[in-house]
Amino acid sequence: MVFRCSNVILKRIAFLVIAFGFFYTLSSCQRSQKANLLFDCGLNLHDSYGLCAHIGGRNLENEEREKIVSNISHLGVNMVRTDLYWNGIQKTRHDRMNFSHLDNMFHSLRRHNLKSLSILDYSLPEFPDIWNYPVEWGHYVSSVVGRYAGIVDYWEIWNEENHPSFWCGLPSSEEYLKVLKKASSIIRNSDANSTVLMGGMAGMDINYLDSILCSGGGAYFDIINFHYYPNVKPEMLIVQLQILKKVLDKYNCRKKVWLTETGFSTFPNKQIKLKNQVSEEEQALYLPRLFFIAYSYGVEKVFWYCHKTEEMDERNREHFFGIVHKDLTPKKAYYAFKTLIKMLPDGSTRPVLKQEGNVFSCSWTTPEHVQVKTYWSMDGDEVVNLGKGKYFDIYGREIDGNEVRLSDSLIYVVDYECN
Repeated sequence: MVFRCSNVILKRIAFLVIAFGFFYTLSSCQRSQKANLLFDCGLNLHDSYGLCAHIGGRNLENEEREKIVSNISHLGVNMVRTDLYWNGIQKTRHDRMNFSHLDNMFHSLRRHNLKSLSILDYSLPEFPDIWNYPVEWGHYVSSVVGRYAGIVDYWEIWNEENHPSFWCGLPSSEEYLKVLKKASSIIRNSDANSTVLMGGMAGMDINYLDSILCSGGGAYFDIINFHYYPNVKPEMLIVQLQILKKVLDKYNCRKKVWLTETGFSTFPNKQIKLKNQVSEEEQALYLPRLFFIAYSYGVEKVFWYCHKTEEMDERNREHFFGIVHKDLTPKKAYYAFKTLIKMLPDGSTRPVLKQEGNVFSCSWTTPEHVQVKTYWSMDGDEVVNLGKGKYFDIYGREIDGNEVRLSDSLIYVVDYECN
């Protein structure tokens, strides 16, 4: 499938119309609404917290990689998503494959009890149009999978294959299917217990996904996978999930859904206004809301992008997505993430999301049978009585009093008497 400029413009206009309608509905509707599960998922969270980290590159020293993995482990996430770059294993087709850096990475992950979502992606200079080189692509895939079968449970085939920055030439679902089919066949023949993910789509690209499913591509992966970076409030994710549901229903597709990249950049250059650009405080405020919304609508796993902020170029927003600084000291979002995992630990019941006007709430029960709720107001500043329990802010600090002022910074209410 070829993307034309006119189609891009039309899709942007359609998005703006949808976004306007969504926010108009949120601001005008005062009746109570409850989120319904849109996708197949477990009733309890299981290995649901993920973090993207660039730890699969050869240029990373083993000592530095160990520090990063240890820092991630202390956060409390279950899984790390990282690339196993082909050109990191060999520079040219004539070079012998070298897995030493990946061996070290997987040893470090296992020492810290972290699972991996490993991405098979990119190519060598000799094979830019990789879909035309199935033998060479297959050799790379079989070499990696054969070495790490039983260690890696989840394999992702490529990254943002619908984006021209990650595909040679204009994105093509037909070309991607050739790459997907070859890799999927090798993985399933090597390890029948492993799970195959389609490459995470850049944004909710319904035309691209429709083309994949229409061509029978669903037979070659187990998990629907996409990336979403909200331009404004996290609640815009709701619109994207509803759109995805319609596409899946069209093909009676009942696959589970993962969100393997989402986040906000704390790009500091205020002279350059970019989409998805927030302050460090806003990044912390928005992080838990994205997780609650995704889980409550049936997204099985969510991976925050990303772990470390490179902070090398103030003109490059990509260098400021992380939740820790370059020296691994935490940003505010790190503490918000850690508190989220503490309040909604693995094994908890899937959060139930409700909305009444501008006020959102989620409720769940922890594995210790403690009932927890969280509240926030997307817009506005409202004083409410949230009932009995102990109150905590996004950083886990206790708040005094039953009457609190709701804002876009959510509040946790823990009822310890119910366990």
